[in-house]
Amino acid sequence: MLGPGSRIRAYRSRRADAHRVTHLASEEDNMRRGTTRLVLAILALGWLIGGGGPAVAAEKVVVAITSPQSGPQAAWGVELIRGAELALAEYDPKALKFTYEILPMDDQADPKVGITIANKLKIDKDVMAVIGPWNSGVAIPASPIYSEAKLPLFAIASDPKLTRQGFTNIFRTVSTNDFQAIGGEAYLVGELKKKKIAIIHDNTIPGVTMAEILQELFKKDNVETVMVQGVSWGERDWSPVLTTLKQKNPDALYLGTVFGDAALALKQMKDLGIKLTVLGPDGMYSDDLVKLAGPAAEGACATALGADVNKLPTASKFVNAFKAKYKESPQQYSVFAYEDMHIIIKATEKAGKKDRAEILKAVRTVTPYEGALGRTAFNDRGDTVNQVIGI
Repeated sequence: MLGPGSRIRAYRSRRADAHRVTHLASEEDNMRRGTTRLVLAILALGWLIGGGGPAVAAEKVVVAITSPQSGPQAAWGVELIRGAELALAEYDPKALKFTYEILPMDDQADPKVGITIANKLKIDKDVMAVIGPWNSGVAIPASPIYSEAKLPLFAIASDPKLTRQGFTNIFRTVSTNDFQAIGGEAYLVGELKKKKIAIIHDNTIPGVTMAEILQELFKKDNVETVMVQGVSWGERDWSPVLTTLKQKNPDALYLGTVFGDAALALKQMKDLGIKLTVLGPDGMYSDDLVKLAGPAAEGACATALGADVNKLPTASKFVNAFKAKYKESPQQYSVFAYEDMHIIIKATEKAGKKDRAEILKAVRTVTPYEGALGRTAFNDRGDTVNQVIGI
């Protein structure tokens, strides 16, 4: 459940068992919002021995972060910036061969904007790597541009299609939606023993993909899918689909959308007297769901693209630094950007020059990497082999 007293379980495979019980934080999300360019740099400054003048500045390496940084999904985009900031701040400037800058790019969760950003970053000779996009619907259409540019792309987008296009420049430290579906199905069917499940999704690429995978999993376990229906982002009136839901009388609902729309759905379900188990994807996994839905969020659960970072022993350094700087606990995504930034810096230093292709090769030589998420290694497609899904 989301909010105080909620539980998290981690699933590592279709038949995986729960191995960790933690609690979701419920502190207020007061993340910064806006489209203003933020640049955080480590400057390697010094003095020439005996000359009294400044040393030659190190070459600049820019790491772009493309994500929604304004609008209803801005909190997640800002999480990525924060994670990358913390990673960068851990390095001694004097020990680095390059000066590193973080360049936030607000894609507004819009594929057209994401493509425009990709084209800009492609021709920016200082940009050596990209963290993001967060949305699969942005990442997939923009990915051919990043591939052509040979830009190392550390995507937060979780749709499995992204890394199955044959590109060699894409990496993910996040778990993928096929595993997310497996974890969700294991919870609904394996643990809660649900037999009649409805699916409502948001008509996005990941929403449709998750619905398709879940239907296959339910069928294998002799679970009836009583309805599958799409409701597009931003829909205010859920009454038509919820009326159908009530008529179908399932014992559980998979609500495949993000927290803002999920809050609307949950409040309208409460008004219609619909009471049943609700599970959603990582896009629902936010304190903002509880904030927006209020009592209607009681009993709602969501999968996360990893175990609760606040309870991971390997992440204690990251969590403590995050709390010290931002005066709140990290939510779901910041740790992935934190790991990505570390890997990017290590690969760039290993390559020793501003060359995207060489940095791309070096990513494979600096991983496996031991960090906040434990051991991070990538398979041939670029996906993490450390697939963990929280509930």
